[in-house]
Amino acid sequence: MAALRNTLTLMLVFVGSYTLFSIQKPLRGPNSLQRPYYGSGLYDWGLLGLNPAQHYQSFTGSSIKPNVIRTDDRCSYGWFFVEPLNRLAQQPFMIFDHDLNLVWTPTAPEWKNARDAKVQSLDGNNYITFLYGSETSVGGQGYALIDNTYRLYKTVEPVGVLGYLSGLRLTSDGTALIIIHHASTHPNKKPKDIDTVFQEIDLDSGKLLFEWRASDFIHGSGQPSNPNPTFFQLQNVDKDADGNYLVSSGNTILCISKENGKALWQLGGSGNEFRDESAGSATSLSNHHVASWHNNTTLLVTNNNHGDNRSNILIYVKLSFDKMTATVIKDISPPVDTSSKMDTFQLLGNDHILAQDTTTSKVIESSVNETFCEVDFAPSRLSSRWTTKYHVSKYEWSANPQTSPDIAVRPDEGAIYVSWNGGTDIDAWILQSGPKTEGTVFIDHLRISKTSFETRIELPRRTEEYIRVVALDKKWKMASHSVAVSRHVPFGGSRRVPVLLALAEGIFRIRTRIILLALVFCIMLYCYLGACLPLFRKMRHPNSPRARKNL
Repeated sequence: MAALRNTLTLMLVFVGSYTLFSIQKPLRGPNSLQRPYYGSGLYDWGLLGLNPAQHYQSFTGSSIKPNVIRTDDRCSYGWFFVEPLNRLAQQPFMIFDHDLNLVWTPTAPEWKNARDAKVQSLDGNNYITFLYGSETSVGGQGYALIDNTYRLYKTVEPVGVLGYLSGLRLTSDGTALIIIHHASTHPNKKPKDIDTVFQEIDLDSGKLLFEWRASDFIHGSGQPSNPNPTFFQLQNVDKDADGNYLVSSGNTILCISKENGKALWQLGGSGNEFRDESAGSATSLSNHHVASWHNNTTLLVTNNNHGDNRSNILIYVKLSFDKMTATVIKDISPPVDTSSKMDTFQLLGNDHILAQDTTTSKVIESSVNETFCEVDFAPSRLSSRWTTKYHVSKYEWSANPQTSPDIAVRPDEGAIYVSWNGGTDIDAWILQSGPKTEGTVFIDHLRISKTSFETRIELPRRTEEYIRVVALDKKWKMASHSVAVSRHVPFGGSRRVPVLLALAEGIFRIRTRIILLALVFCIMLYCYLGACLPLFRKMRHPNSPRARKNL
């Protein structure tokens, strides 16, 4: 029985080792079109790479590979906006679809370090807004508005103030609100203090309409009695129907007058002016909360980085200015076991909550009572010193790029690869061929469903010399087509992984596999000593007491 047990152990070790070492798929061929990982423990420990990446044949860029822990059809439909928290990260800002396939990543050099990305509406149209700047621009140069063709619509830059930019908000008045953390020298103090400024800028003319400086009105943390303005940090600015400004700072919400910049009222903090009729829930704000107007008398408050306060993460607070009362009328906080581990929250359209732990890049979608989906966008068990961490948000987005689909021809495989960076509504591809590159006569050969960012299409034996691919939208109308190229000449895309990236990932994987091989060798040696060695001793000394004992 002992020999049989050891033999089974050897078989399990062999099967496990073979499975582990065969996980990595080749870059090319039928297995090259990898989907996200699903429930991979190796991923979270970094055994599949410090920053697992997906490279493509038809597209010269690359993307990260998430790890889907659990999924559910009840998760809200939308696109994941993923931006690295490290400015010098290998992967730039990316958009993923509902199934965690890449949709779009910017190719313009000035957009590579995009962050604070959102989808906002202006005049009935949706735009992607993000902070842009060079690698040396720590605080960002300005905000870009990208339309649904991925073309630059407008830029918003602060007027007359330099500093760290954050929190762009578009208003229904055709203006933009922007926050600037500005280093200014106090006449009586050294070194520099940080002054917080927000501006309202007209989008058409770029003219400054309103400017408010904390150092002119606030003497610290939303408290007029505190003499130090350095610690007044703005998290968010909104605008009400009367044109006054709603400011989130620390654990305080202020309403700033459009006429003179003075505080009209204060909710939360030591200078709170409202009576809390919800047992403290309406005025107990986290130091990183974000408040915005839901309607004329109701605030939506998101308590990010709430610490030990595990309730009231997303609340609607109704304000009565006659009685000066604040009441929580709706609480849609996620389950305690979910919220206690997360530090950033986003309210989705169906009252679901997207919760994230930015230290691990783990993202969870849940309702009030149940968690539906969970995704890791980076190895969650590795320190941020070893791997890039990401901020993730979720929005609805539809776009039709003005570029053409990208195609790569690989004659040695008898196949082509096709993708379209930014195409959100493509449902299928049609392979066509014709006798000329610029001709109008093309024959349909195959129709292939689009299930991921890049699709591999095997070429039929008989086609015309020149081939192209047509993109079909969800109504199966032609959205665009690629250039026509020869099927016998290699063309387009990236044929190899970047050398430095491949070398770094290769060294890490080789080191990991050497350790695992050493472990397997030790297990096999243990089994050999436990099973085979006693049999050899029995054969050489069949009558010895030790041999009889081992049997």
